[in-house]
Amino acid sequence: MDMPTLSSLALRVVLILALLPVLFVGASLAWNHPPLLDAPGIGTRLKIYVTTHVAETRENHPFPELRPHTFTVPPAQLFNIGVQVLPEMGWPLSSQQPGSYTLTAVATTRVWRFKDDITLQVHAAPTGGSILYVRSESQTGKGDLGANLRRVINVTEEIKRHVMAYEQSQQDKKP
Repeated sequence: MDMPTLSSLALRVVLILALLPVLFVGASLAWNHPPLLDAPGIGTRLKIYVTTHVAETRENHPFPELRPHTFTVPPAQLFNIGVQVLPEMGWPLSSQQPGSYTLTAVATTRVWRFKDDITLQVHAAPTGGSILYVRSESQTGKGDLGANLRRVINVTEEIKRHVMAYEQSQQDKKP
């Protein structure tokens, strides 16, 4: 059996080192499972996931899942639901501002233990009910590989579930 030459070993090391970032990005995207194929397209989404460390809901956002959500419950009730949901998701509250219906919490990533700030803001909807704005921002780094987007999606879905349960409980109380 022939021994590998120094140059073939060096080539293997270079290839492995070149593939590590690709594997890291691929594994992170798989873990965060962002909606890569949704509008505005995979190219735009990948660029944003690699170069930004913030995901937030806002009017007319190019990502449909990052547009504010409207709820039928009043702002105070939606705020109270947020107070319940964030800690349930494992994110300790760092600030509560009931007067402005603003909550902040800190999430810690599982593997690397990075800290990310989550902010919920509730506004009164002009037609009644309330509007939820969510922001998730990494405290360190330049690209989050969809982690903050996933966090915004998850907290919004969990709040939707709690609102539905609250509304059902209100219906059950009616004679």
